[in-house]
Amino acid sequence: MTRKVSAFFALAVLLGTDFAHADDTSALEGLLEEQIVTTASKSAESVTAAPALSRSISADEIRAFGMRSVAEAIDFLAFGMRTEKRLGTEEIGARGMLFAGDNGNHVLLLIDGHVGNEPLYGSARFGPSLALPLELVDHIEVIVGPGSVLYGSNAVLGVVNVVTKSASTHAGVHAALEITPLSSGRGTVTFGHTATILGTETRFTGGVGYYHQDGPPVTFAPQYTGLDALSGLPNRWSSTGPATGVWGGTVNRGFFKEVPGAYLRVEHGRLTLLARGAGLRLGDPTRAGDFDQPSTNTDEWRGSLSAAYRAPLGTVGTLTTRGFVDVFARDSHLVTSRASSCWYAFDRTCEHDHEGMSRRYGLELQSSFDWTHDGTWVTDVGATAMVNHVGARLSTTDFHSRREFAEETSILTNGDQVRRVLAANAQQVWRPLDVLTLNVGARVDADERFPAVLSPRVAASLSPWKGGTLRAIHSRAFRAPSYDETEGRGLDYVASSWLVPEKVESYEAAIEHRIGAHRTTFGFFDMHFDDVIEREQLPAREAATAIAAGATAARFATEELSVYRLRNTVHAETTGFTAAVEGAALETRLRYGASFTAANARNTDGDPITVAPSASGNARVAYAFPDKWPTLAVASTFASKALVDRAIDGGFSPRPYAPPQLELRATLTGEVPWVPRLGYRVIASHAFHDRTAYAVGPTQRALSATAQPELAPVVRTSVTLGLQYDF
Repeated sequence: MTRKVSAFFALAVLLGTDFAHADDTSALEGLLEEQIVTTASKSAESVTAAPALSRSISADEIRAFGMRSVAEAIDFLAFGMRTEKRLGTEEIGARGMLFAGDNGNHVLLLIDGHVGNEPLYGSARFGPSLALPLELVDHIEVIVGPGSVLYGSNAVLGVVNVVTKSASTHAGVHAALEITPLSSGRGTVTFGHTATILGTETRFTGGVGYYHQDGPPVTFAPQYTGLDALSGLPNRWSSTGPATGVWGGTVNRGFFKEVPGAYLRVEHGRLTLLARGAGLRLGDPTRAGDFDQPSTNTDEWRGSLSAAYRAPLGTVGTLTTRGFVDVFARDSHLVTSRASSCWYAFDRTCEHDHEGMSRRYGLELQSSFDWTHDGTWVTDVGATAMVNHVGARLSTTDFHSRREFAEETSILTNGDQVRRVLAANAQQVWRPLDVLTLNVGARVDADERFPAVLSPRVAASLSPWKGGTLRAIHSRAFRAPSYDETEGRGLDYVASSWLVPEKVESYEAAIEHRIGAHRTTFGFFDMHFDDVIEREQLPAREAATAIAAGATAARFATEELSVYRLRNTVHAETTGFTAAVEGAALETRLRYGASFTAANARNTDGDPITVAPSASGNARVAYAFPDKWPTLAVASTFASKALVDRAIDGGFSPRPYAPPQLELRATLTGEVPWVPRLGYRVIASHAFHDRTAYAVGPTQRALSATAQPELAPVVRTSVTLGLQYDF
């Protein structure tokens, strides 16, 4: 487990060498602060030797800096990667690239090495909706850059691996409660236990958690159209009554989140079992249904089970056999009284129910051979076979009478789909000299929907001086289109079976230097994206033909109905650098760090990438007072202005930007005096920006020459109080 917490970039540059020479214990601190990752090459190695820009965020940092989710840990404590928030949900990007509305499917999420992205939409949750008790997290490994060479699809912008604690480091029962007044609360019970079963030591680690958020009240500026913006018919309903033609005001009922979750890991000799369940009920007021309508919500459920057995192969190798099952279900409800959105009955309030499900079954074989027993010649070979079973349904009813306008029907072109995916990977690590390490690998993924995809990587690491490391990396990665993209059809979009995987080619170079417990990093990147999927509107005649042919879920064409399809048309590229510094001093009581990423990201037409800032970073410092005094930590995360998500296709002039973002957080952690084993933490956060880069409401297109979009607001100030008791 890593223990590094960090502070300010300039301070570290000025004082790093002085700290190293002034503190007699710096060598020991350096050993204690060395970060170890396994995600970059599936073997334990220091972050300076890993074939990717990496950072490991420890449980100590998560607690000391007041992190309440994996997304917050990435924003405040990682580098090169960032999440953007649309009020109740998060999206994630890296190096100036973010694909708005992608459900997080360009970054691969792992939990103890188990894939968290489901196949129907490719989605992954990084905020509280992850439903994994943070008290169980030992560390979070953030790998920036392509990772398909080991993990296949979705690892385009990076890989985030959440690693849970062992039974020995989390022994006993631990109960935690955190409350943010007038907003949210979180409770968890976690445990670690070791027992002897059938003569073999068996270790249990697990826990349950529940997160609830209701409010706080947020206010949206009114969007008054008088007439339905698309159909020309009057708006009939709002949150207060009929025929007002107004969307907006203060949300009192429609902003909520409920997240139950459970996790269990059992290690019995060479056998490891993992089980996870996660639920989500989300009320998102930024959607374009009726304003402040609690029935406009999304329900999700995720479950996974895996069993892995590790067996020796002679004296030089091991073989790990892993079987796994993942299940996913989503039910999305949209209540709308707008004529342009209620296709079946213009004089009624409609509720559209969109249900999706997926099941994934798989078997994975991974072998590793350390031919020389000292890590100088290591070969890894593996293969994976998966079966994906996906389905989706759409129905439309009268919201008040519950009378069905359109019966439940499959929105996959050929009904439920069963598809097979095969993959094989190989990796060779060679250390010809003590100062030189070479890593060469490749993976082939074969999906029934498109030709096989090759993902190679070549990396070299050189240590020409004490504490210094130079790295060069060339890699390719891909994202397979989700089944919803290739097979799905909706009221306003057609299935796009012609889609091929999105691809990225990346060139990276980095220099890192360690002095005792202090580490500085500077990395340059150049990434090129091809066949990026974008949405395009069909001409009116083609739209009518598609509806008549049953290519959409709509039953008839109307003048106001716009129909879309997906195409592999976009080329994008991003070039820039990441600089970071971190370390510890004063017998590790002082911990500091900072990072800064600048990127010039453009699409085919030379336009900036929407939502993604061109510059972002963080800074943090913590000091643990001696004896039983508390730890005080201050952290910040910041980003430059960003183009609004509908700036390019919404017809706005001038193009709208969200303001620069800056959030500060102060955290006080310690033990409650005179109450043994009871700890506390107090978290105070304030955002200096008032809105994000996401347009909201029913009128996300310019209705006049001077129109500007309404942007999702920010909950600016919060105070969280937490207690944890270790039984």
